[in-house]
Amino acid sequence: MKSSFSLSSLRSAVAPPAGQCDQLERPYHSLTKKRKEPCREAWRRSWGSTASGGSAGDDLWPLLQRHYDYIMDNQIINTCKEANGELQSHNSTALLTGPRLLNPTSGFNRQWSLNQLIAEFNELCQWLTHVQEEIYSSPENLSSRKLRMNRMSELVSVEPRRIKFVEQASAILERIPEASGEVTWRIEHLKIKWEALRLLLSPEQQNRDEDNPDAVDTAHEL
Repeated sequence: MKSSFSLSSLRSAVAPPAGQCDQLERPYHSLTKKRKEPCREAWRRSWGSTASGGSAGDDLWPLLQRHYDYIMDNQIINTCKEANGELQSHNSTALLTGPRLLNPTSGFNRQWSLNQLIAEFNELCQWLTHVQEEIYSSPENLSSRKLRMNRMSELVSVEPRRIKFVEQASAILERIPEASGEVTWRIEHLKIKWEALRLLLSPEQQNRDEDNPDAVDTAHEL
């Protein structure tokens, strides 16, 4: 049979000297809340939580929380990802469908500087080159009468820009004769590329190539 005893029979613990009570007191025990983990406490303080004990970060979270909640509630991040994917898809499609159509009235109501003339020359030549490369990119494109006619229509619509380029180039030569080395060869080069593409896109030129398949394609050579 187990013996029993009274709690009163236990000796009372000797009280620690004054000043040592705080040192002996345990920071936590089984009846208190679980102590806070240092890493979690640091994380909360980094966002200015009320648990930060009044640190300077307290003022930051209220400013950010409204924007954070708006972004998360409206799924802004996912929307941006989807938009970026659509944009990349659109750019890939644009590369497959060919060069963009140039604005046929770009810079008409102003007097060009030499730098503007060079920029216009580069854009026109780049467009001409892209159309030419598109035609020769595959046997299907090379034999597509519809594609050639569409690009020919675009070439006609951009023709005013080439004419304006020549006019502005002549005006620059009058104002700045020493710019002849920069201007003259660009006029001739653009004229050659333009005529070469026109012959390539012309249905009559296509028929002549089909009748004489061994003929050298001067447009492609350029």
